[in-house]
Amino acid sequence: MPPAGVEELLAGSCAGCSAPASIVLDSVQLLQSDSVGYNPVIVPRHLNGRIYWQRVTAPGPVITSFSPAGGPPGTVVRLHGTGFTSTSRVAFGNVTAAFSVMADSILDATAPASASTAPIQATNAFASGSSDSDFVQPPVVNSFVPAQAPTGHAVYLWGRELLHIRSVTFAGAAAAFAMRSDTSLAATVPAGASDGPIVVTNPGGTATTGTFHVGPVTAVGDPIGDGVSLGAAAPNPFAGSTRWTLSLPARTHVAGMILDARGARVTGLIDADWSAGRHSIVWEGRDTHGAHVRPGVYFLRIDAGSRSWRRTVIVLR
Repeated sequence: MPPAGVEELLAGSCAGCSAPASIVLDSVQLLQSDSVGYNPVIVPRHLNGRIYWQRVTAPGPVITSFSPAGGPPGTVVRLHGTGFTSTSRVAFGNVTAAFSVMADSILDATAPASASTAPIQATNAFASGSSDSDFVQPPVVNSFVPAQAPTGHAVYLWGRELLHIRSVTFAGAAAAFAMRSDTSLAATVPAGASDGPIVVTNPGGTATTGTFHVGPVTAVGDPIGDGVSLGAAAPNPFAGSTRWTLSLPARTHVAGMILDARGARVTGLIDADWSAGRHSIVWEGRDTHGAHVRPGVYFLRIDAGSRSWRRTVIVLR
């Protein structure tokens, strides 16, 4: 008999059991004969705290391929492999998906909402199997700069799912491009491009921007109001430091700060009364603690008297 407070589970022999039990546990005590004089407590969890009585653990599902290679939420994906019959869960990354077992070698799963580009995983009571490649979500482009540039000029696009891009076109003209991260992409305005959208394509789908204009990049100052003008950042994009020129017709209180893409304050640059004339505003790509900021899109906000302006700048590393 087990000691007081200890529950005895499946005592005795179970040779030939056709449906052995599995038990989720926190600890196990091994009860041996009195002649041994030692009943050790097994504390560490094994197999995520699950033990099997009179049973050899079976293999988990094996995913050898799937199609299509990507798509938006709701896409039905067919998995090929082995061991799907006892599948209890399918996930795209960490997001659980609805599925149907068609045969031991075929499983259909539906791409869930909110999933990111990631491998597909199938799980049964014994183990999990993952695909060798990612199921790719469609690209999303939230912004691009500059809005106008000539042939051969770099254009920077920002969004997400930008690491599996297959093509970029400017109004239908194929462009050279470089994938910088999951959230940024650089493309070169191609010969033959005209005004129109930029279309970015990956195995999961396409993203289409607003109208891009082919023409010279405007680098002259834009009026803020009352004779105040603010020049474009130079250089932009930049990796070291960049500079703006602010022109004032009279003594004016000027406040300037850098904001990130979400509009949160990164650092302050100026908060003082400036005399009439031309002034330089310099940012070295650092935050308020002096640390280098991450590459990405940032904004200079200037408040000059009763007027405000915001400039886009791109940090490279």
